[in-house]
Amino acid sequence: MKQIGFIFALFFITIRISLAQLANSPWPMVGHDYRLSNSASICGPNIPELKWNINLTEQYLGGMAIGADGTIYVNASSAFQNVNLADSLGYVHAIDSSGNIKWTYTIKDGYPGITSPAVGNNGILYIHVDGNDGNIAAIEKLYAIDTNGVKKWVYSPGSAVFTGTGSSPSIWDDGTIFWGSKGTVLFRMNADSSINDIYNSPQGNSISNTVPLSNNGRFYLESRVFLFNDDFLWSTVGWFNIFPDKDGSVYCINGQSDGDTLYVYNSSGTIKSILPLPWGNKSTLTAMSDSFLVFTKTLPGDSTSVYIMAKYGSLYSQCSKKWDSATDLNIVLDSSNVLYVLQSWWEPSRIYAFNSNGKEKWHLNLPLPVTASYQYPAHLILGQNKTIYITINDAFSSHGYVYALGESTSLPVELTSFTAVTNNKGILLTWQTATEVNNFGFDIERRTIGMRSSTITQSASWTKISFVAGDGTSNIAHSYSYTDSSVSSGAFAYRLKQINNDGTYKYSSEAEVILSVPKVFALQQNYPNPFNPTTTITFTLAQDGFTTLKIYDVLGREVAVLVNGEMKAEVENAVSFNASKFSSGVYFSKLESHGNAQIKKLVLMK
Repeated sequence: MKQIGFIFALFFITIRISLAQLANSPWPMVGHDYRLSNSASICGPNIPELKWNINLTEQYLGGMAIGADGTIYVNASSAFQNVNLADSLGYVHAIDSSGNIKWTYTIKDGYPGITSPAVGNNGILYIHVDGNDGNIAAIEKLYAIDTNGVKKWVYSPGSAVFTGTGSSPSIWDDGTIFWGSKGTVLFRMNADSSINDIYNSPQGNSISNTVPLSNNGRFYLESRVFLFNDDFLWSTVGWFNIFPDKDGSVYCINGQSDGDTLYVYNSSGTIKSILPLPWGNKSTLTAMSDSFLVFTKTLPGDSTSVYIMAKYGSLYSQCSKKWDSATDLNIVLDSSNVLYVLQSWWEPSRIYAFNSNGKEKWHLNLPLPVTASYQYPAHLILGQNKTIYITINDAFSSHGYVYALGESTSLPVELTSFTAVTNNKGILLTWQTATEVNNFGFDIERRTIGMRSSTITQSASWTKISFVAGDGTSNIAHSYSYTDSSVSSGAFAYRLKQINNDGTYKYSSEAEVILSVPKVFALQQNYPNPFNPTTTITFTLAQDGFTTLKIYDVLGREVAVLVNGEMKAEVENAVSFNASKFSSGVYFSKLESHGNAQIKKLVLMK
């Protein structure tokens, strides 16, 4: 089965439908939004979270469409899980906005493959179906299904000339259906399945990737532009990635120039502008909005980058993320010119959002099982209420997944743990987040809460000691750590100040720790030395017990008693000596405990 899955996964790469199709159209998937390829008339979520997901076992999912009531329609097939295509079935799932399957229609004489359904203004769902007679190039059909999952009609050309791997139907505002194939025939149909025209492409050009522009009958192919009821309107050779604009002009990449030049044609076929792409060759036009064009480019070293260029001008930005060249990218622009990039196949399935300046806004990992291997193909579509719908497949495990992402209602950053422990370098702080939304980072703050010594007073003030950057927006657990090596011994409290991108913040709970020292009898040199008028004297003990720390002048006279009582070992004790009442000169500090004694020289210089 793995071998079969891999063969079909490679097959999908070969026949993958152009990004200029309605597979990624905005909501709803009807004619009035097709003019801006891969550009939605609505917005996605500002701060996303997973709302629901569905695992459809033993099914391979194609594209999606969304009805006027928010119902999500998903094409599915068992074809690519079966050795014998004659046993393959097709499915259409109707899913409500809460993730409940309303109904499933089973197609017994074919399968939709990786095509997308289309919803007309009349609410009828149109499905392309490949025949299941055991031959991939079997005769195709077009199904019409109503919103209750009841078949309205099925149209079949009844001729082997209309064969191939098929394409998604396109619908104009008046309900006219355009349906092409990988063969050379295009049908223009009415909503009742009657045929208006049958168009045979000259020179054997593929009609699988038709993008109708308006009701004047003009439509676009992968490498030609035609007028439906006439001969050639105009034609160019060697073009691909054709994107028609609202004003009738056409944007396309010159395939004969190795993808390094953007051509813009007027509706009559005359050249409007020619723009050499500033980042060089091997570029593909993948999305277009009113303001921006989006390109992907293969870089040296087998990586892919995404560029966002102003539509009228040459200013551009490069997305901050790069991908492996084998990774499949599904790209959509929303109405606020936020760019959504869904990665799949070679890298773990993840969706990114980028601002028009190329800076990452957020990213979200899709919770696929750890056993999922090659996830392909993937489809992305925007829905109402800032929702993103995604279908993705595990090429080997026979599972298809549907995801709904919506606006987050969670706390910006969910901190699940925060601990402080000692190690050989100081105090190690570790913390973990379950989710992060617009997380700028963490200020690390510390305060002293005392020593195990009555001579040291507690400090209530917090001090910032460092900063650790956050992960922005993510729905996966992240672990952080920081080592405070600036302390020697004592009892300390730590807390985190979590800061959001907008400057708002909140504090974590406190973590307390005691940093002990070896049990050694030792008197340290005072600091500073020379001093005026105060200095600090530190010492450690080998064992608990009665201890004295006294100051003597050069004549051996005792002039001050700093410690006189029970003291604890395993801590570094620090005592302040104020010599404001003494004259300049040399003094001596003497530490005594359990018969041990040590002396250090102090210099008071006023």
